[in-house]
Amino acid sequence: MLGKQTLDVVELQEMNEFPQMTQGSLSGNITKSPRPNCDLLSFQGGLFSGGPRLPLLALRAVVRVRLLAPSKNNFLLEILQKEESKNTIRGGDTMPSPLFVGIDVSSEANVVCCLTRDDEKRPVSRFTVTNNRPGILEFQERITKLAKQLQSEEILFGLEHTGCFSTHAAMYLQRHLDFGVPRKVYVFNLSLIREFKKSHFLSAPKNDRVDAWFIAAKLRTGLLPHPFTWSEPLMALQRLTRTRYHLMQDLTRESNFLMTNLFLKFSDYTITGPFRRNKLSATSLAVMEEFESAEEIAEMSLDRLIDFLVEHGKNRFENPEAVAQALQKAARSSYRLPQSMSDSVNLAMASSIRMIRTAQEQLKALRKGIEDHLATIPQTLDSIPGIGPIFASGNVAELDVSQFKRG
Repeated sequence: MLGKQTLDVVELQEMNEFPQMTQGSLSGNITKSPRPNCDLLSFQGGLFSGGPRLPLLALRAVVRVRLLAPSKNNFLLEILQKEESKNTIRGGDTMPSPLFVGIDVSSEANVVCCLTRDDEKRPVSRFTVTNNRPGILEFQERITKLAKQLQSEEILFGLEHTGCFSTHAAMYLQRHLDFGVPRKVYVFNLSLIREFKKSHFLSAPKNDRVDAWFIAAKLRTGLLPHPFTWSEPLMALQRLTRTRYHLMQDLTRESNFLMTNLFLKFSDYTITGPFRRNKLSATSLAVMEEFESAEEIAEMSLDRLIDFLVEHGKNRFENPEAVAQALQKAARSSYRLPQSMSDSVNLAMASSIRMIRTAQEQLKALRKGIEDHLATIPQTLDSIPGIGPIFASGNVAELDVSQFKRG
């Protein structure tokens, strides 16, 4: 990088397949010198002033510019050409550029675009392979041949994180495939590529070929996240923690739906009833399911209601009589539901209660599996007061601690 310079330019070429032609003044950091007898420069960041339609443009990535008056900038060209000579090897040949491979992943196919630094826009190769094992092996063969042909000393692979569709491709690229040269794999958040695309071309078409080009172009900027790493124990733990999260979402949604029907059947149950703080306990669900209406609870004898609560609560209530009295009081003050609706509401509630109990049983099994799996992974999070195995597992599974500096 040669430092900050200000130039008059006649052409601003953004780093994509859709150049913008305009005239103005550009200030920024020159990152790449031109080839001999060429007045194209590359800038990293900076500001571009381009008249009333484009008064001020913040450059977020590398762009190419053409000098408005090269003769006025001969001193700069001489500096750039000297800088270029430092980047050559003996014999005058330019040092090999890394191969930047952008992969747009879908369920059926992987669309590939390969770029180098020698040509800012034109791909050196484009092809599509199926998103399965034969496809990834064909991909390996073609990229290995291309890297050998271009004499690339390194390959940078980039793909968007598309959940399960990108998992196998990233794993094979990082661990199982050999391309004959060192490689790094980068898995981008979808929003990162979307914003990068927007910053370079506001109305770029949305298709797999264009997306693959932008992923490769993002690799070329050098502004990259931590390389992708594959850890089987962490991925296995992640499957368990995400399944638990999915079930918790289902349980919350079903519980909220149950509460809407419960208000129709027993309006004061969650307001003044004894189970308002633990509405999904085993005893509370039994009360909702066993009694047809609030009137039945209000009219039954206190002793029978106490026996019911002791049986379903496994004799854990300190004062079951007070609980029974509070439940009957809530039943007496609740709205009365017409008999024509009562059967439908009870059937809907019974369906919700069965789903809630199933989810609760599965959550117990998942909790045990998570705790057992966490015990096999070296970590100290759950030794911190207030952090249990579930919270610790979520952090360990989702955060790659190797990305953080120690000390």
